[in-house]
Amino acid sequence: MVSAVALLVALFFGATPVGRAAVVEILKFAGIELRIGDPGPLPSGSPRPLPMEGTTTLEEARRQVVFPIVVPAELGEPDEVRISDRGRVVSMVWPGIRLDQYDGTLEVVFRKELGPPWPEETTVDGSRAEWVPAKHGLTYLPRAGGLPVETRLSGPTLVWQRGGVGLRLEGVTDRERAREIARSVQ
Repeated sequence: MVSAVALLVALFFGATPVGRAAVVEILKFAGIELRIGDPGPLPSGSPRPLPMEGTTTLEEARRQVVFPIVVPAELGEPDEVRISDRGRVVSMVWPGIRLDQYDGTLEVVFRKELGPPWPEETTVDGSRAEWVPAKHGLTYLPRAGGLPVETRLSGPTLVWQRGGVGLRLEGVTDRERAREIARSVQ
């Protein structure tokens, strides 16, 4: 009887919209908090920049941050380099593609609100990675605390860690192509 009740409860929480909304799994990985459940409404409007975001050169960004910055050989030199939140995040931009790099060991930097299709565990160079195949809300959690900044609607994203650096590659719609780019970082 107890197992029948447990089965009914599990079916309710997994099979109904109300049940799924009541269950949110939180996965913290590589400086990203993945909230898996009911994502709620997707962000709309213009993207908001990260705190204190400014354009710089790759060389200057390397001088300003305490973590090693890598560039994917598959993409070549970025069209634009941005540094945010007093050197906490470095973002590289190519047409339609963005690579964020940040200290991914001590605290959560970004939060993603995810619904189906669910994230998929994969690997980059033998290390764990997470592939988020669908558009989702992206929130930035400022270093100084305070209110989170809902920055924008994010496209498909590969998240992985290289040493103590968290990386999130956004804008590549094919998981295997994203993994190729991730494996080419130098």
